[in-house]
Amino acid sequence: MRMAWYALLTCWRGLALHRRSFEEAEQHVRAALTFAGHTEHYLGRWYMLETLAAIACARGDDGLAHQCVLERIAIAEQVRWPLMMATAQRDLGAVMIARGKPEEAHCPFQRSLEIAQEVGHSLWLTCAQCSLGDVAVAEGDVREAKEHYRRALALAADDASPLPARRAIRSVAALRVREGALARAVSLLALVLDATWAWSFDYGIALRLMIELEGQLPPSVCASAKARGQSMSLHATVVKLLEELQE
Repeated sequence: MRMAWYALLTCWRGLALHRRSFEEAEQHVRAALTFAGHTEHYLGRWYMLETLAAIACARGDDGLAHQCVLERIAIAEQVRWPLMMATAQRDLGAVMIARGKPEEAHCPFQRSLEIAQEVGHSLWLTCAQCSLGDVAVAEGDVREAKEHYRRALALAADDASPLPARRAIRSVAALRVREGALARAVSLLALVLDATWAWSFDYGIALRLMIELEGQLPPSVCASAKARGQSMSLHATVVKLLEELQE
């Protein structure tokens, strides 16, 4: 019965985040964290902390997001699972960018890339390349960012899972914002902001950017851009973005 309750909480927290019901999502996560703490369910606590970080990021609470990421690094060190550490280090770098300290993102991003290369997992390699591109964008080096994004999109194009594609498209959306193509960025974000992804820190970053863009664009423009994005295909978009970044 208690495990069934935990399973329900894990489902509800993602749906609430997708609906932007941040307080409700946080309530579900904190209830699940309490359960995971009582049962020493480290993996469950790991995922709940990731979602709590996503909620914090989406609503602009970078301090809480940072705290959650540091707790996840501690769990990764305890269980000694390399991919957990790669993910946590990547998210730490993303928090540093969000806090306006991109210079402090290089070290965790590089460590994440090194682990991904050792393990050879395509999703983590895609994410690592995206992260390196993200810090390049934050520092104004668009040329370098595009090189990393091309590598990430190439990996995503060969992967049957939707996760690498969503991660790469999310990063390119931020690049389009940097270039002033706000409506195009909204379309890309609308494509990747799928409820099945509403548990990850990357989802929180994408949602935060979408909320910011909604405040900058006229409602009619934003609605049209979202409609275009929701009608797009992940794979076709990856291929098209690869072509665009070659130009």
